[in-house]
Amino acid sequence: MAYEWMQGVSQCWPPGTKCEVWWDAWAVVVAALSLCVALLTTVVTAGSAVAVFMLGRAANRLAGASESREEELRKREARVLAGFLQAELRHTALAAAVVLETLQEFGKKDYVSSRERSALRLQLEAEQMPLSASVMSRLHVLPTSACDSITGAISNMSLALKAAHGFEEPNGEIGDDLYRQIIELRVQSAADALTVALTELSSILGRNS
Repeated sequence: MAYEWMQGVSQCWPPGTKCEVWWDAWAVVVAALSLCVALLTTVVTAGSAVAVFMLGRAANRLAGASESREEELRKREARVLAGFLQAELRHTALAAAVVLETLQEFGKKDYVSSRERSALRLQLEAEQMPLSASVMSRLHVLPTSACDSITGAISNMSLALKAAHGFEEPNGEIGDDLYRQIIELRVQSAADALTVALTELSSILGRNS
């Protein structure tokens, strides 16, 4: 049987001086083998492409699930922060309104006593929003407007206190008016920011109730 197969590509066997190789037949065999190799390579390449595609789909699904999980965690943390900060922001907003009334009364007076000046400084010292400042690094999980408003309120209340230290000692009529206006501007800016922040926090707590 093997001998008959060999005769298909060689008229005699084994090759020798009187036995010539039939090169045309061998060319067919080589071509057939090359075709098999090419087909195998195509199959392997196609299989690799399919594998890469499936891996890509799996990676995308995992990435989507991870992003969804992160978004859910962000919303939960935002709700916790909203509940944690809401009371302080309300208190500070009310205190800011009292400070603004006090400053308006100062503007009507010819003389503001040292006791009144010190009382203003102490009041601003008590309204420096320590809870909000303690979670400053996590405020970014809140909506942008809420985050910006809270940080703005903290900054303005701090600057108001700095000006109150300057106002605590008499600086003459012009100096006192300047310090008073600075304090009033900063406290009013803080009050405006707190209004926006409280609206945002109420919205967060309302959506998740």
